[in-house]
Amino acid sequence: MKDVRLVVDRYARALSGAVKDGEEFARVRDELAALAGVLRESPELRRVLANPVVSPEAKTRVILAIAEKMDLLPVTRRFLEVVGRHERLLLLPEIAGAVGREADRRAGVQEVELRAATKLPDDVRGRLEEALRAAAGGTIRLREAVDPELLGGLVARIGGTVIDGSLRTRLERLRARLRSDSAAGLAG
Repeated sequence: MKDVRLVVDRYARALSGAVKDGEEFARVRDELAALAGVLRESPELRRVLANPVVSPEAKTRVILAIAEKMDLLPVTRRFLEVVGRHERLLLLPEIAGAVGREADRRAGVQEVELRAATKLPDDVRGRLEEALRAAAGGTIRLREAVDPELLGGLVARIGGTVIDGSLRTRLERLRARLRSDSAAGLAG
């Protein structure tokens, strides 16, 4: 999975370097996301792209025919030709995700991951989003997940910074402190 991430990030950076205009890049991002949606929703298309008997050229022609029906920008079509030439068309959903992250980076939007033990009420989510926006220092895209293993509380990740307010972590810290206190009592 790590190798796939490196590959798709490389495609996203290359596309970002080729498309300087921010509005055009945002449109390319949206087009790739729409095409990735078509690929995700079509088992037949995925089978064609995964079939080793079908030539890379034929696979590229199929994707370009879809791109033409969707009226995608010429720069998006050229990008798809490159992806097809390198036999990476099955990675389009992952590439679209990487292009989305690159577009966010260019626009100064930080992705924030928020995990909570249960689904958060709207008012709590709103206050947390404000606090996370302040902590990130700008615009954020909040991605939420429910993680019952946290037991209670929440964990937020902003870039490389993790804010852990989970009950599970608090209990682990308490357990460690009790162990060290009891070990110190035995030694003393």
